[in-house]
Amino acid sequence: VSNNNVTSQFFENNDSIRLQQDVGLDGVDNDGERVLFKDYLDDIENRPDLEPNVVDQIFNDPSNDDFRYFINSNYPSSASVLDRYKRFNNMDKNSSTILGNEDNDFIVNSTNLPDTEDINRDNVLEQGEAFFQYKIALRPAMEIGDDFIVDIIESQEEVNGIPARWLKFEIPLTEFDMTFGGIDVFTNIQFMRIYLTDFAKPVVLRIADFNLLAKPEG
Repeated sequence: VSNNNVTSQFFENNDSIRLQQDVGLDGVDNDGERVLFKDYLDDIENRPDLEPNVVDQIFNDPSNDDFRYFINSNYPSSASVLDRYKRFNNMDKNSSTILGNEDNDFIVNSTNLPDTEDINRDNVLEQGEAFFQYKIALRPAMEIGDDFIVDIIESQEEVNGIPARWLKFEIPLTEFDMTFGGIDVFTNIQFMRIYLTDFAKPVVLRIADFNLLAKPEG
């Protein structure tokens, strides 16, 4: 976490220094997290409703940002794909240069670059928020024609005994719900992002692909 302008998007070519740099967005390793979030951990320690193993997990990684590769001996052979990838996007130690173990010859990491909030890597942390917003009301038993759905494929795979379904949405760019930040044109849009609200219980959504399609008028 540099106080100066970042001029390189790479780690130091030194393993000991790299370990100090590859610590996630909070800028500290687990020992540092236990100092940084001491008040929070003190509250956790005094919670009688938490199981001891849960408390241990929180103390071991207070920021819950430790990276784990999807091929890992800590996962049982019965672990699902969802379980194996739950920690893959975490950022603490996700840029290792060390081989996985003696049984394989690949490096278990998710990136070779430092994690930063500079998503487009132009060395400028933009402060502006300007975007078009599109809303989709996700609910069970949606059919073609609901909320821009143009196709549905039912998979042989089951989730909790229910066949998985893949829904294809085609959302016209001009049919947005609202705008933020005074945006009024579709030029120079760099990113799309998704956020979910108002779910009453945990749900798993798998997003396969994003595409921009050009369709003839009429």
